[in-house]
Amino acid sequence: MEQTKQVFSLSLDTLRQMPHAIVVTNDFVFVDNTDSPHITQLTNAWQNTPAQVDAVMTIFCLEGNIKVRISLKEYTITRNSVCIIIPGTIVEIISVSHDFRCISLAMGKNYMNLEQDHTLEILQLVKYLQRCPCYNLWGTNASYYRETFLAALKTAYWTENPLRENMLKSYIYLLYCYLFPVVEDKDRTFQEDKSSSHQKEIYFRFVEMLQMNYREHRTVAYYAEALEITPKYLSKVVNAESGQTALRWIEDFVLLEAKALLKQKNTNIQHVSEKLNFPDQSSFGKFFKRLTGQSPKEYRG
Repeated sequence: MEQTKQVFSLSLDTLRQMPHAIVVTNDFVFVDNTDSPHITQLTNAWQNTPAQVDAVMTIFCLEGNIKVRISLKEYTITRNSVCIIIPGTIVEIISVSHDFRCISLAMGKNYMNLEQDHTLEILQLVKYLQRCPCYNLWGTNASYYRETFLAALKTAYWTENPLRENMLKSYIYLLYCYLFPVVEDKDRTFQEDKSSSHQKEIYFRFVEMLQMNYREHRTVAYYAEALEITPKYLSKVVNAESGQTALRWIEDFVLLEAKALLKQKNTNIQHVSEKLNFPDQSSFGKFFKRLTGQSPKEYRG
């Protein structure tokens, strides 16, 4: 039971304790599930329970598939798909196939210390990943990415090599380089889709703002003012584009992080209330029960 509680925060500490973890440094961990069914057992334990990611996680699917919800959007990760999750993101596993196999690597957010020449490119990549964290790779691009990821994994096992860490950093940069044109092309399509409809543009801008501000701002009026439109019009647009109201989007983001935090080991309800900027624990409790039918304490079990 204790081990199950630890997985609700996908931190480097948690990942270092996983079976098949290869610890390169305290800030750099591989999890190798290429030949083990353990990942299926583990993901089944996580299903329908939000987890907060506290590292930069890259997951490359070798076989099978897994369906996940990342910041309230659903994605299916299949063979030769890559998913990069940035710190602070909330993830839920919806379903996982029995033959799912993957390689994962996790790094502290400042681990790479890239040279100044590459910083702008990586910052641009992070911006793209905030909009869409998962990508399907095809053809030569998929082959190169797969071969490089497997070569990085092989190097991670080469513990007696004093230059192992430097080699791995080079492989990681190569993986980003292979992925960059795919991500950039997807973002270009995203921008073209946005420009085709003024309402779509408002909707996408609202969701982007919400991802960055939901902990501090939970009113439709705040986002409407930032977008220079009325709250009524914002609600109308968001409902038309997504099928749910702007207020529900805001509440779902807050609720998702609340659930993830409540399941973390050694995190008390008062801390959760403060992190999500509720005026007091009682207000947070009323908010949580209104949306779930349970008190925070009951949800923790």
